[in-house]
Amino acid sequence: MIDLSARALELAARWRGTLRDRSGDGSSLASVLSWIRTIALEEDVLYLDTPRWPDASLAGAWLGRRRGYFRFGIPSLPSARPEPITDPDARSRVRFVVRARPYLAPRPTRRGPEAVGDLPTSGRGPGWRSILDLRDLIVIERDAPHGGERPLRLGLSAEEAARVLAQARRSAERFIAGTGPDVVALRSMGDPPRLAQRSTVAVALWTRGRLRGSVISSPGPALRTVGQAAISACQDARFPRLSTNDLTETVFQVAFLHAPRVPLSRREIETCNAYPDKALFVSEGTRSGAYMPEAFNVFPRRMVCLQAVAESVARDKAGLASLGPSARVEVNEVTEIIESADRSRALRLNGPVTCREETPLREHARTAGQAACGWLAAIQAEDGSLPLFVRPSTGKGENTDVVRCAMTAEALAAFGVAAGLESAVDGARRVLAWLDRSRQGWIPNRAVALPTAIYRGKAAGWLGDDTALKAAARSVLELLDGPDPGPLVLANAASFLDRASAHHAPAAHKCAALRRELAERFARATASETTVSLAEWAELAAAFPTDSNTSREVRDWLRSWQLPSGAFPETTTSDFVYSRGTGKVFEVLALRPAESPGALDRALAWLLSMQYRPNSAFFVPYEHWGRVLGGLRHDYYGPDAWIDAAGHFLLGLARLLGR
Repeated sequence: MIDLSARALELAARWRGTLRDRSGDGSSLASVLSWIRTIALEEDVLYLDTPRWPDASLAGAWLGRRRGYFRFGIPSLPSARPEPITDPDARSRVRFVVRARPYLAPRPTRRGPEAVGDLPTSGRGPGWRSILDLRDLIVIERDAPHGGERPLRLGLSAEEAARVLAQARRSAERFIAGTGPDVVALRSMGDPPRLAQRSTVAVALWTRGRLRGSVISSPGPALRTVGQAAISACQDARFPRLSTNDLTETVFQVAFLHAPRVPLSRREIETCNAYPDKALFVSEGTRSGAYMPEAFNVFPRRMVCLQAVAESVARDKAGLASLGPSARVEVNEVTEIIESADRSRALRLNGPVTCREETPLREHARTAGQAACGWLAAIQAEDGSLPLFVRPSTGKGENTDVVRCAMTAEALAAFGVAAGLESAVDGARRVLAWLDRSRQGWIPNRAVALPTAIYRGKAAGWLGDDTALKAAARSVLELLDGPDPGPLVLANAASFLDRASAHHAPAAHKCAALRRELAERFARATASETTVSLAEWAELAAAFPTDSNTSREVRDWLRSWQLPSGAFPETTTSDFVYSRGTGKVFEVLALRPAESPGALDRALAWLLSMQYRPNSAFFVPYEHWGRVLGGLRHDYYGPDAWIDAAGHFLLGLARLLGR
C-alpha cells in the first residue's frame, strides 16, 4: 500500500506519541477507553467486564474497579477516567460493552445463543455489532443511530456497498478516459449522510487476477475519498499503467478503516499469529507503513507470525531498517467490499477471503462437491497421482504425498458413489491404480504404509471391491504390530477394521482392542491441561458405533470448540483455523447430521467460503483458474489449495447426501 499524504503521516505520528505518553504503556484497553470518551454522548453508558485484564494495575488506575457500568463526563478532558454509575436504568442505556479475555489461555466456546435481555458476549446478537475483536479485548456497540446516522463502523447496506464500488469504478473510468475529474464524485455535499462521514479509505485494483494498484488515503468524506483513492490507485507507479480495456477486466476493492487504531503489546507481537482480517500499521517517528488483509493473498511466501508480518511492514512499507523497540504496531478494524467477478454486485470480504453469499446451504452441497471433484480431476497427473497442493499464483501442483493421495481417493470414491458421479469414481480408481503401481516405493516405510493401507481399504469398500478390502485388512493388521502411530491413525484403523470385519474375522478382535485403548487415551487427553488437537481425535467419532457413548462424547467435545465463524480451531489453545482441520470435524459430524444441524451448517458455510469460485479468485491470474477453482484455500494466511482439504470436504458431503 502507498499513502497519499506525508503531512498526514507526520501529524498522525505526533498524535500517536501523545496518546502513548498519556496511556502509560499504550495498552489496547487504555486506547479504546480514550477513543470511546471522544464519541460517547451524554446519556451513553459503558459496560466494562475486564476482571482478568493482563495489565491489572493500569486497568485499576483507570477504573478503580474492573466490572460494572460506567460513563464519561460531558464535557471531559483527555485525562478523564470513566466514572462508575449505579442508576437503575443504566442497563437500558448501554451503548458499548468492553470485555477482556486472556488470549493465551484455553477458551472453549460452550455458549448458546445470546438472550435478548442480556448484554452480549459477542457482536452476533440482535441489535449489537462487534466493532473491535482482538485476542485480549472485544468491543461491542449497540447498533442504533446516534446523532441521526449509523457510524460506518457498524457496516454497510447492500445499496451503500454498491454505491461505493460504483463511485470507485466511475472515478477510475473518467480518469483513464481523460475526461477530467468527476465533479459529483469529488463533492461531498450531495452524498448520502452516512457516506459523507469521514473515513480513511483503501482501494485496490485487480486486473485479470493480478494486483494493479493499491492505496490508503488520508481521512476524508467517505464517498468523495473513495473516488480520489480510486484515481490514485490508477496511478500507482509500482504497476503498469491501466488502459480502458484493462478496466473492463478489473474488479475494484474498497475498504473503510475504522477507529480506534489499537496498539499491540510486545508480548502479543512476539508470541501470536497475525490478524488476517485487520489493517496492520507500523510507525516510528514520521515513518509509517501498512498492510491490508489482502496482502496475505500476494505474499511471495506464507507468513503467519505477527512479528514476521510486522517486520515486513516495517522494512518494506515504512522504510525502517527493522522493527525496532521504539516502533509502534497497531491494528484497525476494516469494512471491505469487492465487486463480483462479473462486476454486477458488491460482495463482503472477511480478511483476504470473499464472504459466501447468503443462500440455502444444503442446496449447494452437491454442486460444491462436484466442483471439488472437478478440481481434483483438473490437477490429476496422467499416471493417476495427485499433487499435495496447488499454488494459485502459478497454477502449479507441488509435491506428492502418498497418504493424502490415498485419503483423497477414498473421498472421491465416497462422493462419487453417494452423488452418482462416475467421473469421481473414475478419478478414485486412477489414484488407487497409481498407488498399487508405486507400492514398492512406499511400503517399506511403516509410517506411510499403515495409513495408506487404511485409506486404500476404505476406498475399496466404497467401490465394492471385496478382494482389495480383504487385502488391505490383512496389511493393516500386520502393520499395526509395531510402534504407536498416534491416535489419528489408530482411530482410522479402528473405523476401517470395523467395516472390514464382515469380510475378515480377525479385524473385529483388533477393532475392539483399539476402541478400548482409544477411549482411555481420549479421556486422559481431554482431562489434562495440555494442548489437544481436534483433528487428531475427531476420527474417534467414526471409530465407535455412532450411537455409542464414546462417539457422542467426541462429537459433543468437538462441537464445544466451534468458533462463531463456523470453523474449528487447530487445537484447544489456538485460534488458528484451516480448511483441512475444519473439514475433518465436518466429516465426522456428518455421521449424525440430525444431531447437530446448526454446527454442521455453520461448518459447511465456512468451508464453502474457503472454496475457490470466480468471486473468491479475484487475486488468481485468469490463466490459472482452471487449476484452482473448486479447490479449498488452506487458511487465511496461505491461499494454496490442498487435496486433503477437498478430501475431508467430500467425505462430509458424501455422508450428508447419503442421508
